[in-house]
Amino acid sequence: MRRIPLLKLLSISSIVACSPAPELDECEALALDACDVHEEACQEHYSAVIRCLREDDQPTPKLEVLSADEYRERYAGEGGPPTAATAMDRAFALLGLAADQPAGEIQVPSARYDFATRSVVVVDPGDLRSQLRAISQAHADAAVDFQALDAEITSDDQRSAALALFFGETIFYGDAAYYKVAETREDFRGRLDTNLYYGNEMADALYVARLPEYDHLAVGVAFAIGFGSDAAISAWLTEGPEAIRAGYDPLVISSGQIVSHALGAPPTLAEVDPPALPEGLGLVATGRLGPWLLHTLQTRAAELAEETPLSYDFEQIGLAVANWRGDGLFVVEDAEADAVGLVLTVALAEDGAWTPADGDWLVAEDGRTASLVRAETSPIKEALTAAVMAGTRSHGSVQRQRSTALAAAVVHGRLSAK
Repeated sequence: MRRIPLLKLLSISSIVACSPAPELDECEALALDACDVHEEACQEHYSAVIRCLREDDQPTPKLEVLSADEYRERYAGEGGPPTAATAMDRAFALLGLAADQPAGEIQVPSARYDFATRSVVVVDPGDLRSQLRAISQAHADAAVDFQALDAEITSDDQRSAALALFFGETIFYGDAAYYKVAETREDFRGRLDTNLYYGNEMADALYVARLPEYDHLAVGVAFAIGFGSDAAISAWLTEGPEAIRAGYDPLVISSGQIVSHALGAPPTLAEVDPPALPEGLGLVATGRLGPWLLHTLQTRAAELAEETPLSYDFEQIGLAVANWRGDGLFVVEDAEADAVGLVLTVALAEDGAWTPADGDWLVAEDGRTASLVRAETSPIKEALTAAVMAGTRSHGSVQRQRSTALAAAVVHGRLSAK
């Protein structure tokens, strides 16, 4: 499968716009005092507050100050020209998870962390909360070997989870530092538990998941910002910084861990085998989407009415995580016709309720698997559909789900379980 380097995604996204816990001891006495971030002593003070929250000893990052024009000039080439579409890119297009978005005007943030120079970049006049988030990213980058981390990532699902883990902790620690002012030191955790939440950011991610103009990368970044931050604050309030670090060793493997706040030991996923391919088709790429992108597929296929409340989306991502046990995305190519197709097979919970919103899903009668077939040509789609049907005969018949009634039920909030 095509692998987008984690650092590249981090750079792209940087310009898109409680139970008892261990005591922090001396950290409780360290309150944030507003100061001039241009001064070295102030930079050290802000870093000290974040070190105290993270309970680590990462160094104070170097800081650069740019004007808006200097920022635009420096990062004018960020993102680079578009590259030729791979087979996996074409598969994402077939799934409705690719978008042809021309490069727009560079957005100038108040502050960002530059992974290439390992420095915090502040754009005058700046914003304290943004500056603290950028400093927090610098601390996390110093603590995590991103090159080694990226080498571990094997799927888009794991990439969504890893990005959410990193962004979640950096956004949370930056925001927590922002809240750590003198009048809150006596009940700091209580103040965070009461006032710091990421419901709006999660709602934004769910709304982006509805809209076909956003590709799987943008949807993944929105998920990282919203659901990742929510998972981070939940872990910290419950068990402190160690609960967040648990997501790195071993590294989270699925977006479902982020949604369910299960940052510890990764789950064991079901093995999903590719279909037996007919002659003339070759397997050229494989991957795993995970419950977040599966939710995105379902939401877009349902064609929700604009007035459908986001409470529906929150319920559906919960159902996706509860029902999903693993999946396999298999991309095939007819080299002679220069055309690709795909089979997405999802392993489901035995007692789960699967309500496909797309008429092309083939759901096994025993409810243990569901497969979606897409192709750039009719012959490839017909051949893949026949292969999926043949492969499920030993496990019971296959039911082709029709989407019209399901979509209508979704719009009116009536969810029927299969």
